This record gives sequence, structure tokens and C-alpha cells, in this order.
Amino acid sequence: MLLGVWNISAQLLPELNYPLLQYRVNRWPAKWVTCADIAEADYAMVMFRRSFSLPAKPEQFVVHVSADNRYKLYVNGILSAIGPQGSDWRHWRYETIDIAPYLQAGDNVIAAEVANWGPDRYFGIMSIRTAFMMQGATQTEAVVNTTADGAWKAKKNEAYKPITVNWIYAVDIVGGLYATNPGDSITVAQYPHNWTSTTFDDSAWKQARWIWNISNEDESGFFWLMKPRTTPQVAQTRQPFGKIVRSEGLSIPAGFVKGESPLVIPAQSKASILFDYGTVTLGFPELLLSGGKNSIITLRYAENLYNPDRTRGDRNVIEGKQMIGIRDVILPDGREQFRFSPTWYRAFCFVQMDIETAAEPLVVHDYYHMATMSPVNRRAVFECNDPVYLKIDEICWRTAAICTQDNLMSDAYYEQMMYVGDSWVHALINLYMTGDDIWMRNAIEQFDYSRMPDGNITSCYPLKSTFVHPTYSLAWIDMLYDYMMHCDDRDFIRKYVQSIRSTLAWFDNNLLDNGLVGKPVGSYFIDWYNEPPYYSGEPPGSQNGNSAVVSLYYAATLLHAAALFEYLDLPGEATVFRNKAEKMKADVIAACWDDERGLFAENPDKKFYDERTNIMAIVAQVFDEAKQKALLTRCLDDTTISKPSYYFIANHFNEMRRLSEGAQIDKVMNIWKDLIAMNMTTTPERTGGRQRSEAHPWSGAPAIAFIKVVAGIAPACPGYKSVSIEPALGKLNYVKASYPHYLGDIKVELKKAGNNGIEGSIELPKGLNGVFRFNDQIVGLKEGVQKIKL
Repeated sequence: MLLGVWNISAQLLPELNYPLLQYRVNRWPAKWVTCADIAEADYAMVMFRRSFSLPAKPEQFVVHVSADNRYKLYVNGILSAIGPQGSDWRHWRYETIDIAPYLQAGDNVIAAEVANWGPDRYFGIMSIRTAFMMQGATQTEAVVNTTADGAWKAKKNEAYKPITVNWIYAVDIVGGLYATNPGDSITVAQYPHNWTSTTFDDSAWKQARWIWNISNEDESGFFWLMKPRTTPQVAQTRQPFGKIVRSEGLSIPAGFVKGESPLVIPAQSKASILFDYGTVTLGFPELLLSGGKNSIITLRYAENLYNPDRTRGDRNVIEGKQMIGIRDVILPDGREQFRFSPTWYRAFCFVQMDIETAAEPLVVHDYYHMATMSPVNRRAVFECNDPVYLKIDEICWRTAAICTQDNLMSDAYYEQMMYVGDSWVHALINLYMTGDDIWMRNAIEQFDYSRMPDGNITSCYPLKSTFVHPTYSLAWIDMLYDYMMHCDDRDFIRKYVQSIRSTLAWFDNNLLDNGLVGKPVGSYFIDWYNEPPYYSGEPPGSQNGNSAVVSLYYAATLLHAAALFEYLDLPGEATVFRNKAEKMKADVIAACWDDERGLFAENPDKKFYDERTNIMAIVAQVFDEAKQKALLTRCLDDTTISKPSYYFIANHFNEMRRLSEGAQIDKVMNIWKDLIAMNMTTTPERTGGRQRSEAHPWSGAPAIAFIKVVAGIAPACPGYKSVSIEPALGKLNYVKASYPHYLGDIKVELKKAGNNGIEGSIELPKGLNGVFRFNDQIVGLKEGVQKIKL
């Protein structure tokens, strides 16, 4: 995290158990170890070292490695891996990497910096105590095993102290829950210089202390039960800051931002510099320093700047705005060549560096960003003649990409948790953009780990607390349904049959006398509501049940469950689920349908009318298709009812595609167009003037819709064994798109022809067939390229 050597830069080593499991450990000769001089549950940054010699540079040297809370692994001073992937105690992840590229003949050292952020740690870390383990894959690599023989050394790094984020009173952030790790305070005089290198003298360090044996996830054990990592190792890219947009107290050399010339802050002076990276990003910015003994450097990070009333507006407008955000503090000791990087991710578009020097000048040699995210490579194509749509697609994908780390993150800055509802959208974006289903499988699996005795899952996972939104238990079944439709993996879905049953049983046992769903455990999250006095995420009045949208959500999920059970050859239960859905729909009609307005009210008292409720009635297919289309148009055009935020509109896109109403898509796009007008580079959490998170993947559903609704590419049956292409160009004249199917890319290039026609080409991969639909015309499709003219 702090290195005393310049120019050590290399790629993080790839995870060898992704995409296929190649190295499963059946026996663990290695042991869990810790540092002898710490209280193991408290805040501590611990350094572990293992020196050893090799007769020659090996061709392969595979190791398994993990820690609690978190580690950064260095091989001969080179950062080689970051982990572990987050999970719970019974499924604790370990990474498997080949460190041979960074080994050498002669002296070698493996060093691990293990962070335990203590009681204020990230909510997504389910920690037991500070610990570390490493095991070689074969006897050849066993020299690096963590054992009780004293070969591994350990020492607490006294340089670090946490900077607790005061979020409850909105002091350090703009407001709302801050669920991730504290900031860093670094007293450089206490930091061991160059400790990750082979030349460092660790003779005064104590032996790493043995904790206990290591057990696998299918065994009994005292502490962590181990499971191989399931997602790829993150990748890092060194990137310069875009520009400096404000400075005080000094002049900035022209080449500083590019790393071409140093910045010198004179002794006994104060300076402030505001960096604009250009887009919201996530990773580990690095600051390279010399001199400046007894100086104070404060780094503050924010996704955007704030007006005095804490609104944001156009991100490109700097004048009159202030920085509000979490901070790191560095206290230099005057040494040369010192590198600072934070212990945990920093999300930002803007960074403010405030410097106060003492008796000697401070030299800032360089400040750059190690952008960090999973190596998600976009295969999907979307092109059209509307530049605003293209910009929306760009910011949706950027948000999803930067928030794809070891697991999916709900947001880049504030919580960084893997929430169920967020992942329902996020995992599907990743699937549509990359063709990789691991993010959906990982989320489904980990959420099921959280299942409680009543059948509900927690709202996010891994999670050191207990957050419950029963509607997210429904969203989990919807994720399984999406997986069934897009992926050919019946065995994976079959594992969750009993879990589906238990989720639906909670709802079935929680019905009111009028048939609607009753009182929740926790609360029913549907979407952010912005109309006074409703500013929460739960439907008005739903605290005691009687919510039409929640009841209709249950009915819609029953239909998805029925489809899943039919796919698994369980037709009897599928029929039961369909009958329950029909009963629920009838009860909602009886309690909440307003015949005069032609809309559903949200509650039986018929005081609140909401577009979300009526869209969910369409999802649940309460009426026949003609009436569903009419209801869709009616609620989209009615300006007197409550309107949804970004998250919920994912449902609109699905139903527009199912009902062949994609031409109406532009009616819901204005809230995304507004983001482009404000020069936003990512999609925010909610609509409204006072934002919190500016990088929330659940708001990225247009990236899916442009391919699924506008280009019209969607699965025609479970397992994506056939494709249905039904374009809805609407106001567009031209569209070119592709979907990364597991057999190969599905490609569409179409343009309007005349007043009501369409022409172009479609290409299907080998082994896939389908249909093309346009204006009630149907054309059969087969593998290869086909011309379309209708």
C-alpha cells in the first residue's frame, strides 16, 4: 500500500480458477497465521514476509492465498494479487495464482499486507479476526506454506490509523448510509521503508503466530471454511488525472498532471489543488513524494462538487462549488521516494489535495490513478443515429464496469455492497455487454447463502449486519428466471428449487384477509419515491401490508417460478404457482382497481396512484394483452400519478419488449437525457435534485434496453436455444447492435425503409435459429447472414 521503490508496476496475476475450476485443494498442510502483537479483532495493518531462495527462475509456481479482512500480495516488491473475493465464513474465498513471472533465481520474498479495518470496517466483510494463509499447489511450492515453523515473519504497521467517516450527521459525506471502510491516516516516520523487497532486514520481526488448521466449505471447522474464488482477479491500469481545475497558493508546472515535471510546495506555505479525473472512477490513486518533513497532506475524494445547498447540477460547472467527501491524511517524515496508495478503494471524479508545509519544501513527483476493476470486456455493439442515446449507453456501461470488482457493487462510493435488487439489473447488464454469466451465478449463489429460517434472504450479501427487504427475495427468483432464459444451465437452477419454495412460502403465509400481502419483515423496497411526503424506498402505506405493487410483484414472481419449475420438469408445482398468481391478481383487482380512472391505486383506500403499481400489474399480466398495452400507454401518459426512478424502469423495458411496444421507449428516457445535459459520466442512484450516489449500476438498464428493445434481440425460449428479433426503432432511422450469445454474436444492422418498412441484415451464430418480427410480419431466421426487407 506504501512502497519505497519507484517504478514497480506490473499486471496483477490472473485467477487460475476462473473461468474453470482447475485447482481444488482437498488437503491443507498450511495453517492460518496472525501477528503476535495485535488484538486480532481490532483495527490493524499487518505486514507478513517470507524470504526463500530458488536455484533457478521457475516456469510455474502456483500458490493459494487468503486473508481476513483483506490482503495485497507482493512478490519481490511487485503487487501481484488483491483479495480475497468477499463471501461469508462458511464460503471464505481463496485466490489461486501463478507467481512464477515475478520470481527469480536466488533470493526471493513474498510479502502480504493484511488489513483489518476494525469495528468500522466495510459492511460487506464478515470478519472473524486478522489472519493470513498461503499454500503451494504442490510439494515444489510448499516452501511458502504458512506454518508454525517460524519461516513467515509478521509485524504490525504502526504508521496507520483509521479516519472514521462521520456519516450519521452528514459531516464527511452528503448524507445517507456510508457502509464501506474508513479513510487512512499515515505517519510516514513509522512506516518501514521498502519492506516488500528482498533487501529489507526483518530479523527483528517476530514469527507469525499459528491460529488454527484450514478447512474446506464442505467440512466442519473452527473458523473460515474455504472455497475457491469464482470471479476473475481485478485488473489495474495506470491513468493520469485529466486536469487541474482549481488551485490556490502555488503555480502548477505545465507537465505536472502528465507526470513530466514535479510540483514543489515551498516551506512554510499552504496550497490547495483540485484535480478533475474527467469521469467517475474507482481504484487506488498513488501519490509520489519526497521531503516535506512535518507537512500535512489531506486528500479528499468526491464523485462531484456541491453547491452551498448540497445540490450538484452540471458536473462541468466548478465555480462556487465545494468539496465534500472522505479523506486520507499523509504526514511525511522528509524521506526521499515515498509512495502513498490508500488501503481500500477510492471512488472519485474530483480529488482535492490540501498541503501545509513546515520547515522544508515538499516535492510531489507525480499523482496518478491505478484504475481498478474486473477485466470485463464489452463484446456487445450498439450504434444508432441519436448521439444522446449513444452517450446514455456509454455512461450506463461505465457505471456497471467500474462497479464490477470481486463481486458486484451497488455503487462506487457509499456502500459498495452486493444488493439483490441492484444485482438483478447489474448482472444482466454484464451479461448483455460481455456474454459472461459469472456475475449472475455468483450473485445468485451468494444471496442464497444468506437465507434465513423464514425463507427470506438478506437484502445484500456478504453482510455483517441483517438488512431485510422481502421484495428482494422475489428479485432473487427473478434473477433465476433471467438466468434460465439467457443461459443453458438447467443443473445450476435445479440447486435452488427448495430455496424458491421457501421464499414463496413466506409470502403465501403472510396474506391478509383481503388476499393482499401483509406486513413485512424489515420493509418492502420497490423504488425511490420522490413525491412529498414519500421520500423512502417503500410504497406508501406498505408498512402494514395492503400494498398493490407488492402483491402484484408476488403474483409476477409466482409466474416466473412457474416457468422455472416447468423448465425443471416439475409441472404440478408450476400449476400451483400459476393458480396462486391468478388468485392474487383477482384479489388486487377487487381491492385496488379504480374503474373510473382506469388505473390501480396503490392501496385499498385509493388515495395514492402510482405508475409503478400499474406497470407491475402489466408484469403480472393481470389483463389480456390488449388491455395491458392500453394500461401501459395510459400510465406513461398520465402526468398526475407518481413517476418511477431509474431502478424501477427496468420493468418498463421488459414489458415494452414483451408487448411489442418498444416504440414508446423514448417516453421514459428523459431522466437519462437529463444526465447527459448535466455532463454526468455515470448513472446516479435516484432522480431528484439532491443526489447521494452518482455511480449506481441499477440505473443502467438502458444498456440492456438498447439491445433488447430497440434492436429487439431477446431469447425466444429458455436456455436461449432460439432468438426472437423484433426491432423498435421508434424515432431512430438506423440501428446496429449485437448480443454476445454463448454460441457466438447475434448481429443486427437495420434501417427504416420508406414510411413503414425496414431493411438490413441479421447474422446468427452457428447452431442458432429464430424469428424476425416486424409490423405483424414474421420471417424465419437461420444461422449465418440473412437480408431483411419488409
